[in-house]
Amino acid sequence: MFFFLCLFHGKNILKIIDLRRKIMYICLMEFEIFFNTDYPGKRKDIRSVKNKTFGTFFCSFATLFAIGFFIVFFMFQNFRWEQKLLGGILLAVGLVGLLLTPFFVLFKKVNEGLDGDVHMVFTKLANGEWNCMTFVNTTPEPVYNDEISLAEFTSRAVVVTLKNGKEVVVPLCLMSDDDKTKLKTVADETRQLRIDQTAKKNK
Repeated sequence: MFFFLCLFHGKNILKIIDLRRKIMYICLMEFEIFFNTDYPGKRKDIRSVKNKTFGTFFCSFATLFAIGFFIVFFMFQNFRWEQKLLGGILLAVGLVGLLLTPFFVLFKKVNEGLDGDVHMVFTKLANGEWNCMTFVNTTPEPVYNDEISLAEFTSRAVVVTLKNGKEVVVPLCLMSDDDKTKLKTVADETRQLRIDQTAKKNK
């Protein structure tokens, strides 16, 4: 008797857990985040985002420069002219990128067009992509409305990059734990989607 009761209640518990998971998933299909662009620590957050951007660009261009330099000056005799040309292009692109990166980061605008109270609406689309609409209190029309290309967590903020190239920096200090969890889901799913898309292209 005890065994059947445990079995019965065990099945019910599993159903409840499964139902809760479905409810949580449905809730994650759309959620909202609110924050104000004027808050203590804003400069530190902007500096943190710019430092991360600088590091990413610098490492990328430094890698291109190193590969091009190696091809041109160390393996020049072992390559055909097409490969030599490629090495020269990589060297030039890497060098120009290294020179321009500090200026790009210095003059990079953060949360362009966003001032005051910001309202962000995240919606999961049927194709698996996440869409982000960003409003401000001064206009009923969204300032940004596009699918998310990438969402990255830094030490102080979440950088939401849209497919049109625009970025929205959401400060972690103004988000609840629930908001952080939901944005983490968006970041993980978007990253996995990009990995899957890249894998399909390379097949």
